[in-house]
Amino acid sequence: MLPLSNHSQAKPKFAVRAFTRCQRCGHPHAVYRKFGLRRVCLREIAPHGVPRLPA
Repeated sequence: MLPLSNHSQAKPKFAVRAFTRCQRCGHPHAVYRKFGLRRVCLREIAPHGVPRLPA
């Protein structure tokens, strides 16, 4: 996992500027809030079992 820059970790001035990032790779788009993962990462680890993912 890549470390996120201090800029992206800082609390935004306005709440609407906050956005989600994938916890696995840090990608800012296509992130499922329920899992904290982006779509591609979720598909990669799903066959191995994902906590909170219904069977």
